Amino acid sequence: MDGLLMFSRRSFLKRSLFAGTTAGAFALAGQSSSASATLTKTQAGYQDKPSANQRCELCKHFAAPNACHLVQGEISTQGWCHFYSVT
Repeated sequence: MDGLLMFSRRSFLKRSLFAGTTAGAFALAGQSSSASATLTKTQAGYQDKPSANQRCELCKHFAAPNACHLVQGEISTQGWCHFYSVT
């Protein structure tokens, strides 16, 4: 099976769940600006601590001083969610 990636069922399900959540977030983000285009912290998988060296203050969705374009409410600069991206 050279060249093929082998995934466990658990890995496949985790990636599928993340892909579905990501698609939902992009669908919300594509709504008109008059509608709320943010997710709850739970929906985004938000946590108040970083994931390795990934943290909200370095993310492209971060809005200083403590907000996010995708996540509702105040967030920590040291927080993290599934939508972390620097590009």
